[in-house]
Amino acid sequence: MTKTSTSSQVASPGQRLPRAKAAPGNRVETAGAALVRAATATVKTRSLAYLRLYLRARKRGVPRAGQFRFPFGTIEYTDVYSMAAQYFEIFVQEAYAASDLPRSPRIIDGGANVGLATVFFLSRYPGARVTAFEADPAIATVLQQNLSRPGLGGAEVVAAALGREAGTCSFATDGGMGGHITEGNGCEVPMVRLSSYIDEPVDLLKLDIEGGEFDVLDELCASGAIEGVRRIVMEVHAPASNSAGVARLWSLLARCGFHAAVRWAEPWRGPTGDRPTAFPWFLGEKNGSLMHVYAWQVDAE
Repeated sequence: MTKTSTSSQVASPGQRLPRAKAAPGNRVETAGAALVRAATATVKTRSLAYLRLYLRARKRGVPRAGQFRFPFGTIEYTDVYSMAAQYFEIFVQEAYAASDLPRSPRIIDGGANVGLATVFFLSRYPGARVTAFEADPAIATVLQQNLSRPGLGGAEVVAAALGREAGTCSFATDGGMGGHITEGNGCEVPMVRLSSYIDEPVDLLKLDIEGGEFDVLDELCASGAIEGVRRIVMEVHAPASNSAGVARLWSLLARCGFHAAVRWAEPWRGPTGDRPTAFPWFLGEKNGSLMHVYAWQVDAE
């Protein structure tokens, strides 16, 4: 672990759309790697849920959207491939598990998708108070339905994008995990400032918003609201053309009193798949990197 101080439409059930890749980060897995993942998931969760979900995703002609019964309840999803990847990351790898949270932690889930991370928070921390943000209008509807199901607890759902300013923005949807704010050619959705929702200490802020994390962190620091955030876990989507932005984000975290660590990083093509003008490393062939970053306030240790 490296450490420093510091538009396509959503399918309805039964509709078949082009196949996406099932592995996290859009990686193509070998049969052996998939078998290892399935075995790991079965042992860790004492359930065949991941194996069943993975096999459903790999089956030819399977509807992209539908429902799946997990040990914790039934979840409706918009993209089976994304669902398999999210379940492994959240419930098997426990990417969002934090230590020493209070009994009723205040948690913000930025980029909640259909709600698996929020369900994880509510099951792991039964007294948690969670606000879940999702910009994709169709996915936000599914998110609200999932969090209203009996046995899954409940959370506040905000159907809006997170950004530097309040208003509206253009949002490109893909029906899965890749929706993102764009300059145009998307649907118009509400955009809010996260600082407007921080009126008490936030014990955990989770961000997975496909490149929007740079503006959100900038806005939190500019408003001073970041002082009320104790821990952050986020996917940093860093195209090679924005390598300076990664350095600035790292510096910003340190300036605001955070320690930070990178759990993993891998090649990432970005929302458009375009290559940068020049990037002098082999990773540049994939146009940047995807990093899982953990940050925590020094006085929260």
